[in-house]
Formats: sequence, C-alpha cells, structure tokens
Amino acid sequence: MAGSTDRPSRLRRLRERAEQALSKEVPVDNDLSQLPSEDLRRLVHELRVHQIELDIQNEELRRARVEVEESRDRYTDLYDFAPVGYLTLSDKGLIKQINLTGSRLLGVERAFLIHRPLSRFVKQEDLSAYYEYWRELFRSG
Repeated sequence: MAGSTDRPSRLRRLRERAEQALSKEVPVDNDLSQLPSEDLRRLVHELRVHQIELDIQNEELRRARVEVEESRDRYTDLYDFAPVGYLTLSDKGLIKQINLTGSRLLGVERAFLIHRPLSRFVKQEDLSAYYEYWRELFRSG
C-alpha cells in the first residue's frame, strides 16, 4: 500500500503536533503524586477507554475508506466501460472526462481529448446549432 512506509513519520508528526497543542493549553497541576491511588486508577481506566474508543473509530474510518474506494472503483468501471459515450465538459466546453466508448467514437485516445474543446469534433455545418445549444444551456441553467 502506498504511503505505508511513511506511517512512522506521520505518527511522529502527529505526536509532535499533539505535544505542541498540549503545551499551548492552560497549565494544570500535573503533580500526580498528590492524587489518591484510586483517582489514579480511575484516570488510567478512562485513558484506556478513550484509547479503545479511538481505536474503534480509527477502524471504522479505515472500513469506510475501503468502502468509498470500492464504490469509486465500481463507478469508474461503470463509467469507463459503458456501452455509450459519456463525457464531462467544463463551462468553456473543454472535455474534462470522457469514457472509453466516447474516446473510441471520436477516434482519439482519451489522454489526447482531455482539455480539448468538444467543438473540434462537431461538423462544421452543425457548429452554429452546437453553440446555440451551449448558450441556451447557460442561459436557462
């Protein structure tokens, strides 16, 4: 998995950020030797419970991330391999995305279509109708 070798350094940076945030807080009396042992046991118990809660939340976030990635992959597959051509245009009529069928219909590799105007692929005699449709689209929303 990409970035897994970075995990120790990310954790170290997270720890440093947490330490910095803690140092900016209003100082409290940290002399734990003055607390009764029962209070210390209760504090340790609370810290352990909070740690477990954080671990559970972290695991839920990991699962959610996997689900989102799988969903994105399914959407990408559906989009890319659809039997009809799909494309997404910018507000200036430039191709932002196009699926494989759309690319095949235009006879150009997908990489060469991105950021190109769709109007390049409209017949000369149909350009005025294309531009009128485009203007109406923005006029009407």
